[in-house]
Amino acid sequence: MIGYRDWDHIWLSESFATHAEYLWSIHDLGADEAALTLYEQKAAYLREAKTKFIRPIVTNKWNYPNEMFDRHTYEKGGVILNMFRELVGKDIFGKVLRTFLETHAYSNVTTSDFFDTVQQVTGEDYAWFFDQWLLRPGHPVLDVSHGWDDEENVLSVTIRQTQDRKLGTPVYRLPIRLGITTTAGKTIEHIWLDTEQRTFTFDVAEKPLMVHFDAGDILLKEWTFNKSTEELLYQLGHDQAMGRLWAVGELQERIGDPTVQSALVKTSGNDSFWAVRERAVQAIGAIGNDAIKHALKAQAREDDNSHVRAAALETLGAYDDKSLAAFLLNRHEVEESPLAKAAASTALADLTSQ
Repeated sequence: MIGYRDWDHIWLSESFATHAEYLWSIHDLGADEAALTLYEQKAAYLREAKTKFIRPIVTNKWNYPNEMFDRHTYEKGGVILNMFRELVGKDIFGKVLRTFLETHAYSNVTTSDFFDTVQQVTGEDYAWFFDQWLLRPGHPVLDVSHGWDDEENVLSVTIRQTQDRKLGTPVYRLPIRLGITTTAGKTIEHIWLDTEQRTFTFDVAEKPLMVHFDAGDILLKEWTFNKSTEELLYQLGHDQAMGRLWAVGELQERIGDPTVQSALVKTSGNDSFWAVRERAVQAIGAIGNDAIKHALKAQAREDDNSHVRAAALETLGAYDDKSLAAFLLNRHEVEESPLAKAAASTALADLTSQ
C-alpha cells in the first residue's frame, strides 16, 4: 500500500485504478468488451478536452483538490498507462508495478518516484513518453491518408499531426502499428512518427483490402482517415470489433448509397458484437423507409442485447409515424429489460407528442 505525497500526484492512485478496470474487463468479459471499455475511456477524456479544458495530468495548478477528480486524472491517465504497458510489454510493466509497490510500501510517493522505478527496471529512458503524456496538456490530432501505386506495388501512408500547440501540446513521438490486409492475410508494420508529417512506404504484393491505422486501437487520439467505400465495407465485414464500430460511423456519412444501406442493415442484425449492432441500428435510422422500419422492429423484438433493442425502439419513436404506436406499446408491455422498457416508453411518448 502506498499514498501520494500531495494532490499533484493523484494520478498514481486514480489512473492506475482506471487502468485496472480495463485489465479486469479483459479477464472477466473478453476482448471485445475490454476494447469497448478502452474506447469509452478515451471518449470520456476527449469530450472533456474538446468541450471544457486540457491540462497536464501532473500539475500543481488547482484551486481546491476536487478539481483534480476529472476525466484527465481517471480516463486519460488510465489510457496512458495502457499505452505504456503496450510499449514496454506486459511482463516488464508488471515488474515495474511490483518494484514500485515493494520499494515504496507504506510511504507517500511522487511521480518522480515512479519515473525512477521505470528507469531502474527497464534500463531505458522513457522521459520522452511521460513528458508528452503526463507533464504536458492535450493529445495528438492525426490526419491519415494512404495511396497505392499499381506499377510499383507500393503502399504509401501519410500521417500529419494537426493539434493546436498554443497551450503547450507537443508534437508527439508515437509508436504506431499499421495493419495491412491482403488476400494472403494480415501483417503488422511497426512505425514511429516523431515529426509533424511523414510518409511511410511499404512494398506489398498486391493492393491491400484494408489498411488499419493503429492496429489494436492503442493510441489516445483524435483522427481522420478517409477511405473508399469499398475498403470501409470490407472493414465492416472483416475487422476486429472496434474497427467495425469505426467503419459503421464512417459509412453512416454515406448512407445514401444503397450498397451501404444494405451492408448496415445486415450488420445491425448479424454482427457478433452488440455495440456494433447498436451503432448500425442508429445509423440506418436516418433512412426511415418501410424496409428499415421492418428491420428495426425485428431488432427491437429479437436482439439478445437490451442496448440494441433500446436503440431500435428509440429510433422508431423518432419517426412521425403513428402506425408504430401499437408496436411500441406492446414492446413496453412485454419487454423484461428495464433499459429497453424505458426506451419503449420514451419512444411512445415522443411519437404521440409529434
